[in-house]
Amino acid sequence: MRRMRFAVDAGLKAMKDHLAASGHLPDTPTPPAVLAAAWRRRIIFDGHIWMDMLARRSQLARDDSPETLQAAVKELESRFLPELARLRDWLVQHPCSGERKQ
Repeated sequence: MRRMRFAVDAGLKAMKDHLAASGHLPDTPTPPAVLAAAWRRRIIFDGHIWMDMLARRSQLARDDSPETLQAAVKELESRFLPELARLRDWLVQHPCSGERKQ
């Protein structure tokens, strides 16, 4: 589950960096605002899954019961990994220049 949290955080950071480099970073770059901007720019394909990932990440920080972990693993395999792979593929196809526009 640590890897899932890391992957979600890394995905958000990559989206944020890409949005900043292209001049589309929200004024207040909260995770929901970054996800909304990424969805509008077609960086991500299902904003609801990303919001669910954020919710699951927060839940796991508070509750590490076996039932919660089992549900998280099932959701990770069936919903989250495919969406993370889509983001990875998009980022490979659209490399960020590294220069941020202000």
